[in-house]
Amino acid sequence: MNRLFITASLCFIIHITTAQTEANESANRVAWYASSGLTINSFAFSGDKNFVKNAKDIYGGLVGYHIGIGGKIPIKGKLSLKPELNLITRGGSFESVNEGQVSEKLTYLNIPILLSVGLNKWNVDLGPTVGYKLAPSKAESGNIYEPIDFGFNAEVGYALTPKLRAFTRYYLGVTSVKNLKLVDQSSNREVDYKNRTFQISFAYQINSKK
Repeated sequence: MNRLFITASLCFIIHITTAQTEANESANRVAWYASSGLTINSFAFSGDKNFVKNAKDIYGGLVGYHIGIGGKIPIKGKLSLKPELNLITRGGSFESVNEGQVSEKLTYLNIPILLSVGLNKWNVDLGPTVGYKLAPSKAESGNIYEPIDFGFNAEVGYALTPKLRAFTRYYLGVTSVKNLKLVDQSSNREVDYKNRTFQISFAYQINSKK
């Protein structure tokens, strides 16, 4: 399943890149870049208000990383399309009575598709992201996390040099990645977990635009 998802992801990005490149003149060909940086992660909770309150009390943030490649495909004027393939960690941490601080680190293969607007040296990007969970955390008990995570990214970046760019990105997960239920005699109570991530990153262009 993992190999199939990775292969499909690469084919999808190559297809978009090739199609757009063939449509543009050589002067507007794709600029490829590699990126990496830190992620500051947390969970957002929804559902039973008592469950949500307890979850907020015990859960905290988790620092992770991301690394990936992407392409910047000119569309028209200052507008570009930026498909990416990233390896990224998300999740959170909680206090355990027996083990202390426990990390719930989830590793995803991520495919953002961003619409980018260039403003001199600045860029503003928006777009959806789909992620496939590659590895659970040591804290995961059983298969309680969903394999797919979907949400939206918002990015602001600045060109430090013609090839080096610094950017921050915020990820808002809209699908539940974990669902806990408590069934008792009076009611069925549950809480959903959704990913939230703030990135601090650098991207370096690895080819030269002609």
